[in-house]
Amino acid sequence: MDKTRPSCSPTNDPSGALAGAIGYLDSSAEHLITEIGFVITLPPFQRTHVTSNAVGLLLQYALDTPEQGGLGLRRVQWKANSVNAA
Repeated sequence: MDKTRPSCSPTNDPSGALAGAIGYLDSSAEHLITEIGFVITLPPFQRTHVTSNAVGLLLQYALDTPEQGGLGLRRVQWKANSVNAA
């Protein structure tokens, strides 16, 4: 949710407008690694701060120690497909 923009819903939900989806995949607790993947940013939020901030939050959560409220992973990867359009 992008809480810097008003909601696009007819109910005017105060939590913000849906900006897309992003998450972890191919995670391994044994090797303390994960990959950030399936990044989907909806058109109104493309080329804005939203995706950069979301990736930053995922990185921080993944790499922070459990004492800091994170996962305590040692490695986070990002793989891009060569056919992705800019």
